[in-house]
Amino acid sequence: MKAYCFCGFNFIEAESRISNYADLVASIDPKGPYLSFGCSSGGNLAYHVAREIENRCRRVSDIVMIDSARKFERTPYSLEEVRRIADCFRRLRKLSS
Repeated sequence: MKAYCFCGFNFIEAESRISNYADLVASIDPKGPYLSFGCSSGGNLAYHVAREIENRCRRVSDIVMIDSARKFERTPYSLEEVRRIADCFRRLRKLSS
């Protein structure tokens, strides 16, 4: 079985908390890939932190959300954002080859 590092963080109240959590994750393991876990509202937080990590061109392999609320509306992505994220994944793929 593959070994995992499981880290928990205290709640950050600052408006910049998503970015702050992504910084904390990267400080522990700069390369990833990451598995993100959250329970209840922490699941939603885990999702947003994972999205921030991917926006930084890092790979999140899985998000585990337990007892988290579902979102019925689509998350809007502009064509520019989709292209930017796709370019990040292309660069990551080249680096891992």
